[in-house]
Amino acid sequence: MIDFNNLNVRKIIIHTINPKQNGQDTASAEFSNEILEIEDNVLAIIKVRLIDAAGRNSKAFELQIENTNTGSFFNLSKELNELSNENFITVTSEIANLLADSQRKTSIPGGYLMIMNCIDDETNLPVHIVIKAEP
Repeated sequence: MIDFNNLNVRKIIIHTINPKQNGQDTASAEFSNEILEIEDNVLAIIKVRLIDAAGRNSKAFELQIENTNTGSFFNLSKELNELSNENFITVTSEIANLLADSQRKTSIPGGYLMIMNCIDDETNLPVHIVIKAEP
């Protein structure tokens, strides 16, 4: 279990996911070209919301990853902690495209894809948090 209070956030980026429109096969993504600098009080709010969301009726489950091929979410995300800022922006844009491509119904709302690259200060292990926030 991750203790969100022990996370040291190294990089955050937010891409926009636009909902699928009639006539489109999938949703679309607008990519940010910058790593965000987030103030400590905002990071504290994000951590509180993560803790709240993880605790609210959440259940533990074992994740079985089916696609580990090149270009898959798993393959793209596993090296996020080792990337330069420029490559982090590129790889997270590819992740945003994967999400947009998977949204094939007009009933799925758009939103913001926040990708956080963190280090767990207690274990010194990388932690990647990927969240789609819907308005």
